[in-house]
Amino acid sequence: MFNPRSSSPATRIVASYAFDWVGTLVLAGLLAIINSADGFRREFSLTDTSIQHTYSTTERVPTWLLAICAFLVPLGIMAAIGLGLRRSVWDFHTAFLGLVLTNALTLTVTTLVKVTVGRPRPDLIDRCQPRQGASNAPVFGLVTQAICTTDITDHIIRDGFRSFPSGHASTSFAGLTFLSLYLAGKLHLFDSRGRALGAWVALAPLMGAVLISVSRTMDYRHHATDVIAGGLLGFWISVAIYFLYYPSLNHAQSHKPWAPRIYHPFAGAEDFNKYDGESAERPFRTHGSEGPNGAIANPRVGGGGEWGPLPSRAEDHRYVPTHTRDPSASGITGGKPVHATGPRTGEHGYVAPVYADAARLSQQNDRSAVAASTFNNGGAAGTSNEDDGVHQYQPEFASRAGGAGAMGADAVDARRDVELGRSYYGA
Repeated sequence: MFNPRSSSPATRIVASYAFDWVGTLVLAGLLAIINSADGFRREFSLTDTSIQHTYSTTERVPTWLLAICAFLVPLGIMAAIGLGLRRSVWDFHTAFLGLVLTNALTLTVTTLVKVTVGRPRPDLIDRCQPRQGASNAPVFGLVTQAICTTDITDHIIRDGFRSFPSGHASTSFAGLTFLSLYLAGKLHLFDSRGRALGAWVALAPLMGAVLISVSRTMDYRHHATDVIAGGLLGFWISVAIYFLYYPSLNHAQSHKPWAPRIYHPFAGAEDFNKYDGESAERPFRTHGSEGPNGAIANPRVGGGGEWGPLPSRAEDHRYVPTHTRDPSASGITGGKPVHATGPRTGEHGYVAPVYADAARLSQQNDRSAVAASTFNNGGAAGTSNEDDGVHQYQPEFASRAGGAGAMGADAVDARRDVELGRSYYGA
């Protein structure tokens, strides 16, 4: 049986995404099966000018070039950023998995629709080469592939009935939209700072997708509606897959994927950080005294370097406001000062936001109670919600300044709020 505690960080990361990789392989198998099917072939009219264009043996963007533009180029850029600039295997692995899954799902859905709809391409008549003297049926004015002199089992004819939607459009928009979102997240494009240069960088892949799509109408391989439908399909699949692995673009940590799905990843924090390359960014930290490897132990578990429950995905990435007060007098970190900056708490990594959100649920009700407790305890420093921003967001420790860990009625209410927050986030 797989033991996440005894395995290496690399093994744990890969194993935690095993289901995603298996799903991708299943999609690849389905794609091969669907693509081998003959598919539906619609009737057509010999007088329909929209399918009388010339069949060209060359394409402006052949399939091999599409693979480079929609997959290899995004992969290379992600590798340069994830492994080169950020030196994070976790980041690169997530981007690589998202890109592969996006392309696999897009190609599978596109091919399934193609063989089901069976729409003639703009150059079908030239592919078909109708018999001499062939004409439309006198009743309905339509004919079938039976009038073609080209072998109906030939790839040229079979592909001639796979116009809708455009595979080039869907694939290019899938891969390049994913890259565009990836760059927008890394550049914090939507953090309300007006990054004009970053906007052009993030939009460049989408411009490439548009050009590839338009080239399909220039080659008479697709109708305009085929290209539009394919582009929308690839775009929305890419958006859906991207946000499975990354937070929203206006998030404070939009440059990072969601936390690794590994059980207690920082039980061996030093090994993980060597593997991941982000020693200053440790997402699974809890409040309390300093434990092994510089970790912050959870006082609710008993202190002494013990680890608390693994935070959920939503907890790890919620933003915690900036605090500059020294909460050591309150016992928050066992005498260790913490100066938080945004969602990160200096050398100790991330603040566990479950306490922050639990406090917000009842901040108005607890404010007066904590203030009263402060007054009764002789005005101990650092326990007033009005004065200390830390305690507004960490109610569990609000009454610890009373001495020797004394717990008042306000702390009981705060403990209830913390449990409510844990229940809300499923921790």
